[in-house]
Amino acid sequence: GLDEERQVRREAHAEDRHEQAGYRLAGRRASGARALRIDDEIQLLRMLRGSAEHLLHLVNDILDFSKIEAGKLELCTGPFKVRDMIDEVTAMMSIRAREKGLSLDVAITDQVPRGIVYGDPHRLMQILINLIGNAVKFTLKGGIYIKVEPSHRHP
Repeated sequence: GLDEERQVRREAHAEDRHEQAGYRLAGRRASGARALRIDDEIQLLRMLRGSAEHLLHLVNDILDFSKIEAGKLELCTGPFKVRDMIDEVTAMMSIRAREKGLSLDVAITDQVPRGIVYGDPHRLMQILINLIGNAVKFTLKGGIYIKVEPSHRHP
């Protein structure tokens, strides 16, 4: 009677606690997965923005083709962080490399300035994207290794 009823209640209560713990764990996992997806989406949106900006500059470069032919193309010199640019281009191009099953590794030597440099950031970005894009396009398997170091040539 009474003992059997208590035992049944204890077992039912234990089952309820186990189910609740399972729901909490599943809820935490789902919450963690949502946070991970949001972080991935933010990173993807940043890369998309960078790609869109590069595309805009590329269109402008195409429109300036007549200036290049006439020898009247002017460089737009300004301050930028070369390491940040390399990281941005690498992140953008690593997506294309991964789609082909390739690795993309970049090594930046200590001699490359960590601070602000002066130059044409849009032209440098265009060059990097073209070089890495061609490497991805023409590499069939394995990976791509890029080493960035300053030139020691003097004009």
